[in-house]
Amino acid sequence: MPTPHGNRGGMAFSAAELLVLRRALTHALAHPEDAHPDDLGDYLRLAASIEEATAEAGRMRAFRLDELGRYRGALPGSAVGYLDLLEDALNNGYVPLPEDHAALRDLLARPCAPSERLRRSDLLARCRRVVPPAVRRPAPRPVRPAPGTPRPLAGVPVLTATRRSRAEAARRRHPAMPVLAPR
Repeated sequence: MPTPHGNRGGMAFSAAELLVLRRALTHALAHPEDAHPDDLGDYLRLAASIEEATAEAGRMRAFRLDELGRYRGALPGSAVGYLDLLEDALNNGYVPLPEDHAALRDLLARPCAPSERLRRSDLLARCRRVVPPAVRRPAPRPVRPAPGTPRPLAGVPVLTATRRSRAEAARRRHPAMPVLAPR
């Protein structure tokens, strides 16, 4: 059943309701002998209106997602607008991107009022719940050297494979001289 949508005077349909309506129209148009001749024109106009509304909804969704990306890119200055857009997007079925998670973590690390901190942490928790477990990626683990591998000293350049082979060749030529890797 259609439900009133705000003060605009229009009617909104859920995705399931649109699916049922489309099936009914498809059936009615596939079997015109069952319909009254005057109704066929109405069915065609209704089908065209549904397609137009669906296309417009897709355009609006794309615009809102682009807007969300623009606000995310302007963080932290656009925090209030970004959080409003993200909340609206989540309410409309948006699956947050890793960039959204990172942006929320960054915003949580910044000073703000306790009520704003609560809003930010609630949104981050909500984003974490929305992402299906199969899509979640574990946090990258730091790469640790194998046991027995010497750690590089601070301030001493690490030798790349090419530099290492040059250094070893120089060490063979002059075993008594220490070899410093070129920068």
